[in-house]
Amino acid sequence: MRRRTFLTAAVAGAAVAALPALTACMPRKRDKAEPPVPIPPPSPDAVPSAFADKPTWPGTYLITSLNAARDRYLCGAAALSEASETCTGGWCPIIVDISGPTTRAVLPDPVSPDDPDGAWTTKEVELKDPDDQDDNVPKTARITITDGPALLDAEHAYLTLGTSTPSAPSPTSPPQSAGTTDDETYSNTLLDERTCSVLMLKVRLSDGAVVASTTLSEQFYAQLVPSMHLSFSADRTSLILAGDNMTLQGHADADYIGLRLSADDLSTQFDAHSVLGNQYGTAITSYGQAISIGDETVPTREIVFLADGVHEPIGDNIPIMVRDGWYYYMDSAEAAAPCYARNLENRASGQTVELDAGWEKDVALKHWPDITSDQQEIITLGQNDGDEDTAAVRLPGAPSPAIAFAWASDGRVDPEGMGVFGGVLYVSYPGHSATPGNDRLELIAVSTGETITRTYKAAVRSGPSEIDVVTPWGLATDSEFFPATEWLDSASASTSPEPSAPAAPSSPSTPTSAPETTAQIPSPAAS
Repeated sequence: MRRRTFLTAAVAGAAVAALPALTACMPRKRDKAEPPVPIPPPSPDAVPSAFADKPTWPGTYLITSLNAARDRYLCGAAALSEASETCTGGWCPIIVDISGPTTRAVLPDPVSPDDPDGAWTTKEVELKDPDDQDDNVPKTARITITDGPALLDAEHAYLTLGTSTPSAPSPTSPPQSAGTTDDETYSNTLLDERTCSVLMLKVRLSDGAVVASTTLSEQFYAQLVPSMHLSFSADRTSLILAGDNMTLQGHADADYIGLRLSADDLSTQFDAHSVLGNQYGTAITSYGQAISIGDETVPTREIVFLADGVHEPIGDNIPIMVRDGWYYYMDSAEAAAPCYARNLENRASGQTVELDAGWEKDVALKHWPDITSDQQEIITLGQNDGDEDTAAVRLPGAPSPAIAFAWASDGRVDPEGMGVFGGVLYVSYPGHSATPGNDRLELIAVSTGETITRTYKAAVRSGPSEIDVVTPWGLATDSEFFPATEWLDSASASTSPEPSAPAAPSSPSTPTSAPETTAQIPSPAAS
């Protein structure tokens, strides 16, 4: 997770929905030197301890976005000149193999390019700087693609995307004026309340073959596609997808999504419409792995758990989030309004954990990861707590964070990025104005809170200041991938959590109250 400025949901959503370029980080100026060559990790579960200062991907000024990372593979989207003949702005999904690196664009099959719900294919593409792209490629934009969340397993990528034809506005959309460009059309498509079809594609990583595809909705708000929640079931045999139907403007006249799909062939195993119906005009809210009717005018408000199809009245509970088999909710019937975590994977046990005071700092749906991975920990960064900012790492279902940081708002350096892999927390700090170039990366054992290594960069500031996901091959930010250059050796591993293959992202963990480390972040001079 990277540090953000937390805005209201409406403002933040508008920024995300405005343009594909805004869902990605604007390209940073990079030297024209060749990007670093990725180094294969010494073992499949090796835990990196250092990273290159420059990204190995994309290696250009291209506008890119990443939304999934696992092992050596990435999923995301990019504005490609080779796609501009078909896709508005050239914006299309991509799958990256870092070991090359090689990039595959996911595109409508040339046989039926005008059919948003038609066949799809992939092709390997060369990433070029915008200045080096061919301006003579026709920009006919027969389809507009809005990239949604993605997942990766050992052999396949699972992509969600919204598709529509640029010339087909919804009844609530303003008419397109004469002379409107493709990019303006795309921006208008996401800023107004146009609907789109939502598809899921299953792509084989070894050769890029699209082995399965399905249409999930034919009338879903395009502006809400990027904010859908996608995850694996506990046994990784199913995919769980939830999407709101409430727009930024407060309308709920389109469809919602609440599905459990087979990871094998993308067939539907459960559809929340079988419980809630269509509900046009009534707000449906996603809670990650569950949805509920959010309109208080509905006589009996229910929450539907997508992993097993069980539904129940909300009653006095205020749902917060359903993630990795745990239902987090606040009980408004109690004076203190405590928060509880209920184990949904073992309903028969009735296991419910009361969260310690201060839970609201890190247990919230807004902390759902921007880039999906095998990371289960709930990571929060930059939560204001009076005169202090806080950050925390919480294990699924745990009553308190395994690690918690606090730093006073007095000019001291605060973390800019955090990620967990193999039981190790990676924390990056930016350089301080008084000591430029004092960027540092700290590795902390999640089980003990003890620092494993700390690396300083004495040169001009560069490198991965924002961390989202770490894999044995390196670390991913929202738009780049930095290759690992060193890994923890056996001696380091003996004094830190034993590196192990990451658990499935949706398998529950027994509630664990690890030693809490509330650390005051030192100033750069002191460190």
